Amino acid sequence: MKILFYTDPHNCDTPPRMRKASYTEDILDKQEQLIPIAQSCDLVICGGDIFHQKKAGRVSYQLTRKLMDIYSEFGHMYIIPGNHDFELNIDEVFSKSPIMMFEQLSNVEILHQKTLEWDETIICGFGGGDYYDARTLLRVTEKCKEYYGAKKKGKIGVFHSSVTHEQQPYDIIPADRFLDTFDALCLGHIHDVQRVDHSIIAPGALSRGVLRLDASMEREVGCAVFEVGVNGITSFEFIKLDYKIPQDAFYLERKLSEKEIENASAKLIEFVDSMDVPKALTEDDLIEYIEDMDGLDSTVKQQALRLLRSM
Repeated sequence: MKILFYTDPHNCDTPPRMRKASYTEDILDKQEQLIPIAQSCDLVICGGDIFHQKKAGRVSYQLTRKLMDIYSEFGHMYIIPGNHDFELNIDEVFSKSPIMMFEQLSNVEILHQKTLEWDETIICGFGGGDYYDARTLLRVTEKCKEYYGAKKKGKIGVFHSSVTHEQQPYDIIPADRFLDTFDALCLGHIHDVQRVDHSIIAPGALSRGVLRLDASMEREVGCAVFEVGVNGITSFEFIKLDYKIPQDAFYLERKLSEKEIENASAKLIEFVDSMDVPKALTEDDLIEYIEDMDGLDSTVKQQALRLLRSM
């Protein structure tokens, strides 16, 4: 069976603050580029975060209809719900999520905490995204192993969760914990992680620069196509999509400026905390307070004043 896997498009009506005004149409264009690829496959799976805004009221009907028009061309499709596709607890408000509209399409199903068989393949889907879901994810995996482990079929885990093969500066679940149950993992949620091989299908997010964790603005954008048989993945390919270069897609100068301000603020806060300066002072008061301080190294004093006056 031939499968197209892509993840994290983060569709939204209003562009994320670091992206230019064309973001909404740009991300729709990437998904339109998937149509001929999807039509050459037996199945399409989206790894989650169809939408960027978590609040249902901030996702327009017009945007949802445009996506429905695209997805209706895909052939059979499974959507794993991501942490941006719902508010609060996924199981409590899941039914109210805008992604449920896609089930009006005859070819689309939402796949969450569910395992199913498709020809020679067993697919286990788990949505969410947060690290605290780890116990539930492990429990779902164990159930899949219990019910389907003896079957001579290819077994694929599709997760929108903090699972990766790479070290990250925050809590993750190592992918190795699941590879004794599944022949391969299709992974969404962590945007910049890219690896496509016999055991890990992680093409990276279709979107770039929509979250603070998106560090690689110049990374390639694409999807993965792989074939799976009774013994697991038999072939795999990363397919690059057309996308705008950073100069066309991002407010790079603003990003640099905001980063400089962020660094200056952090240094100032650290400085103020170390001096036990009253927190209620205004900026002008703080400048005057530092200027009047006795016994403070003049270089340190000048640096603090420079930071304050540049903000």
